[in-house]
Amino acid sequence: GKLQTGIKCITCNNGLFHKECFALIKDCEDDEYRKDEFDDPEDVLVVPIESFEDYFGGNIDRTKANSKLLPKRQGTFLVRSSKDKYVISKKPHRNDSSTFEYDHLKVDTVKVDNVEWYYLEKGFAMKNIEDLIKQHRKSHKLYFPVTSPESEVNE
Repeated sequence: GKLQTGIKCITCNNGLFHKECFALIKDCEDDEYRKDEFDDPEDVLVVPIESFEDYFGGNIDRTKANSKLLPKRQGTFLVRSSKDKYVISKKPHRNDSSTFEYDHLKVDTVKVDNVEWYYLEKGFAMKNIEDLIKQHRKSHKLYFPVTSPESEVNE
């Protein structure tokens, strides 16, 4: 014969899990039902930043940025100043879609009501470079600030 199995309903304790209670749980915002959600595994790679100096390389050109990133592990980044603009230079991580040895992302600015906003892509502008970096740490694979001990591992 066939062995009947099911999932016990924790909402009404009335036998097996059923459609009505499932709909209630699905719409529920209670944290009790969300405890099984998983953290993003990419969070493990993102090294905390203590200050702007952790990743600021100064007023340097592309060649100097590349040489600073050369001994570092993939996913290491720095922000540099070049021709009155900020540029994010990074050594792409292996899970990055980039095919280059180094990437250099120009930080664009726009003035709105006499306030300068920084952005990498339209739709995500920040009032300062620090917030811009925080916003794009995972989306642009900016895992290891150039001065962090974690960036020292050479792969």
